[in-house]
Amino acid sequence: MDAKKKTNWFKITMILLFIAYISLYALNISGYYDGSRRRKVEFTEDQIAKFEEDIANGVEVDIKNYLDGQTKNYANGASKIGYTFSKNVDSFLNKGIGYILDFFGKLLS
Repeated sequence: MDAKKKTNWFKITMILLFIAYISLYALNISGYYDGSRRRKVEFTEDQIAKFEEDIANGVEVDIKNYLDGQTKNYANGASKIGYTFSKNVDSFLNKGIGYILDFFGKLLS
């Protein structure tokens, strides 16, 4: 009988890392990263121009007014379910520990 050939995990890992490297290299060469960075700089330059205009007009400035659109909401169905589950487990454990401490407090007094 032929013995079952073992999977070479090191070889598979190295191939996957090489594919990831080539992909990132191609994205860098194509200018994807620079385009993303440029859009952020353009957004910042617009905000700076608005800030300088408000200063010149004597408007009271607050940094929160110039950071519009820079906060991202990463909430999705899975994160909401995870948060709800975590909150319920926390509540359950806090009540349980409270009951145990009350029980031992009454037992020892």
